[in-house]
Amino acid sequence: MGIRVRKLARELRTSPRDVLQLLKSLGFERYQSPDDMISDTVAARVLSQSPGASTPAHALRAGDPARSRPRPPSPPPATGNDVMAQLVPGVTRTRPDQRSGSLRAAEESALQRQRTEVARQEASLKARQESLDGRERAVEAREAQVQAEALRVEALLESVDQREALLVSEQTAFEEARKAFVAEQQLRAEVAAATTANVVELFRERGIRGMDEVQRALGALANGHVLGPFVRELAVQGDEAFRQLLAERLVLVGGEIPEGLTGPAVSVAPDRADVPGAAVVRKSVGKLGEQWLLHGFRSVTIAGMPPKWHGIVRAMVDPRVTLSFAPSSPGLPERLGPSEAWFVWGGPHCDEVPSRVFFVPADEDLVLWFQRATRALMTSP
Repeated sequence: MGIRVRKLARELRTSPRDVLQLLKSLGFERYQSPDDMISDTVAARVLSQSPGASTPAHALRAGDPARSRPRPPSPPPATGNDVMAQLVPGVTRTRPDQRSGSLRAAEESALQRQRTEVARQEASLKARQESLDGRERAVEAREAQVQAEALRVEALLESVDQREALLVSEQTAFEEARKAFVAEQQLRAEVAAATTANVVELFRERGIRGMDEVQRALGALANGHVLGPFVRELAVQGDEAFRQLLAERLVLVGGEIPEGLTGPAVSVAPDRADVPGAAVVRKSVGKLGEQWLLHGFRSVTIAGMPPKWHGIVRAMVDPRVTLSFAPSSPGLPERLGPSEAWFVWGGPHCDEVPSRVFFVPADEDLVLWFQRATRALMTSP
């Protein structure tokens, strides 16, 4: 069994604090709270050190050491300076020498706890300070990095500004050069217009009237080979129309101009010619004419051949063959006589065609077309 410190203090008619102080003076320092339980032996020991207190009922049980223990002599009466003895009868102040040891131990323990707490707080503050120092260093490093990046961006912007200024100066110089070039061209055009005379007007001053006389005069001058110094200075208005005229009306012949070629023609090198020379054309046309005679064709019709070749072919074909020309889409004849044949310049090839009708692929090369026609005739059944 046992009793709480608070209950023992009520039985002794004193405060729990005084009871705890008494326990510490007796060497029982483990009791710190009024709710602590103390054994009957310790309670009897406390009662024996408190004169005038009545023995509690639980301490008078049989076998209790407090029953047979002689009561110690009563303490001397309280003096006028002992306030506790005046307020609570039977309680006396503990002497300083009795409590100095326990108080010193308690104070040292509390001081040690305070030192430990102070050391812990100092360590925590030191750790926080180190953390703050680390963060400050990181912030300073970041600020230095940002400053370096700002310097780099500033250098780039300055470089861009310099390049932009250079481009502006180059553009200004180019614009000035362009204006100078345009002005020079205009000046040259004005000078040329002021110094150039119309060819027709010049011929008129000479006494030539009308375009027919002008053309015959130009032909005579060209045949006399006296226009060379002035050809480079000649100019035409509407160069596209003049270019089309040269492509459609002027025939370039690679050698001697064939007989029967109508329209203006000029002899040039074979690699730049539209039509081979007379000797080559005569050979290819003559070989095809021989095949016509060997196959018994006395009447031959060529459909779709460009009109510019009609005169050449008619002039060079064997006179024993009657040659005629048909449009490009005349339609195939239903019947052909035994001595008649048709040669179609290009056009789609049909699987079922009348006998003695030949489709020859079209080509701008007249000689090549005659060679193909000859091959088609020689390989026909």
